[in-house]
Amino acid sequence: MSNESKVFEVLEEKHVMKTILYLYRNGPSTKMDIYNGVSANPRMPDKLMAMKTIGLVMRVKPDGKSRAQVLALTEKGQRVGEELEKLIGLI
Repeated sequence: MSNESKVFEVLEEKHVMKTILYLYRNGPSTKMDIYNGVSANPRMPDKLMAMKTIGLVMRVKPDGKSRAQVLALTEKGQRVGEELEKLIGLI
């Protein structure tokens, strides 16, 4: 499968673009915050992993002693979030 095909496969998944916008607007967030803010779909962990695989999100260290998993957009993810915001403004 080509890289382009893999990217489209991930972006076409339900809740992926909404997750990108959530992280773009809210910054680094715990997985639980993402589930509460976007969707509690049982496949969300798989979708987050796919987004990580194509370089849109990364795991970051949480503040303090929290053991919660925190995700943030990568630089590429930030650019995609910015473009999604522009697209929404056009519609």
